[in-house]
Amino acid sequence: MKKKIIIRIAASLVGVTFLLFVVLCVHLYGIAKKRDAEKGNLTQLSRIDFKEPIDSVNALKINNFVGSMPEVKGTYFNIPAGLLVYGYAPGALKSQEVFDKVMNFTAHKYKAERYIVSPEQMNTGCPAGMDNSFSMGLANLLFKIFN
Repeated sequence: MKKKIIIRIAASLVGVTFLLFVVLCVHLYGIAKKRDAEKGNLTQLSRIDFKEPIDSVNALKINNFVGSMPEVKGTYFNIPAGLLVYGYAPGALKSQEVFDKVMNFTAHKYKAERYIVSPEQMNTGCPAGMDNSFSMGLANLLFKIFN
């Protein structure tokens, strides 16, 4: 009887592990399609760091204002950290223009600055895509198989 229970537990663990591996493969393939890059469906992210606390009402107003710009694909305002992140197609906007519009949007002049990536950070690329990571190796293998 104990042997059957151990075999069932082992089979269940193998099955769950395989299922999770398949889900990981599908996820990696879905988020990192090379076809999107070839079609030009890229999104550039920019960030504005607010150096003073912003209440949720003003954060929502600023977030909606930036999100209503036709070129902006999406926005996120992290209120506790005072960060506004927005995405847009490369070349569609200039982050300085958006920053200037945000600074002129409200009557209160917030202490804020654009986040500018350093040259060292630009060379490291995406932290999720580290060359020697398991996820990156698996994603490359999936691209070779499906493309």
